[in-house]
Amino acid sequence: DLDEININKTDLSKDQQYLLDIVRAIQTEQRAPDLAVRDPGSLSHSRWLTSANRILRLFIF
Repeated sequence: DLDEININKTDLSKDQQYLLDIVRAIQTEQRAPDLAVRDPGSLSHSRWLTSANRILRLFIF
């Protein structure tokens, strides 16, 4: 469970912060209003985290 893990969001990249927020939204079934419009970054094959973010985004919207 992510709530049990102490994560300092300022240590995370923009991609990592978005992934954390979207996973928490899936776990809790509650999402922040800005999650749908937040820019997770440009898509690139070398940026696996952005790809994961976009796939999870499809799951909740």
